[in-house]
Amino acid sequence: MINQDKKENTKENSVGAWWAPAVEILVRVSSYIVVPIIIALILGKNLDKYFDTRPYIFISLISFSFLFSCYGIYKVMKDYSEKLKKIKEDNID
Repeated sequence: MINQDKKENTKENSVGAWWAPAVEILVRVSSYIVVPIIIALILGKNLDKYFDTRPYIFISLISFSFLFSCYGIYKVMKDYSEKLKKIKEDNID
């Protein structure tokens, strides 16, 4: 019983699983890749069919979704690097 209480009070258990930050980054980056492309795919195909402009709207929306994905990934990586810098500074002090 005493060992279990000590284990519950350790810093590692209060922070969470060691792999949780990696999964969070994976999910955020993956969503910035997948979601805009799927939306551009569906919307571009339907708009091209409606306006009979194949493949111009589709290609332009895919290009826009690529740029949006690049910006989103950049933002996620920038936030993560700032978080790592803060952790490093806290550990040095």
